[in-house]
Amino acid sequence: MAEYLVVYHGAGGTEGTREEKMARMENWLKWMGGMGGSIKDAGHPALRAWTVAKDGTTEGAGANPVTGYTILTAPGMQPALELVQNSPHLQEGGTIELIELLGIGLATVRD
Repeated sequence: MAEYLVVYHGAGGTEGTREEKMARMENWLKWMGGMGGSIKDAGHPALRAWTVAKDGTTEGAGANPVTGYTILTAPGMQPALELVQNSPHLQEGGTIELIELLGIGLATVRD
């Protein structure tokens, strides 16, 4: 099984009444619960971001900020895409970046 980094962009979901926030959380829990054993790390929402470059730092994450992440496992990219297509994040107006991770032990350091 391959591992995938699911990066959520936009639609942070911090706005609204307590009831609206609870309804969003319930949608997330239902979605994640329906993924069976595919979730390796449920992840975390992102709060503040700084951009770091060799010539300095700036507060903020640019035009398309990351609002959270999840790590999941799937037998390939197509099954991974199918897992994230029903994410509540998309329904809230956000986008998802799906990245296949290089397996541990496959990366080497060269002299």
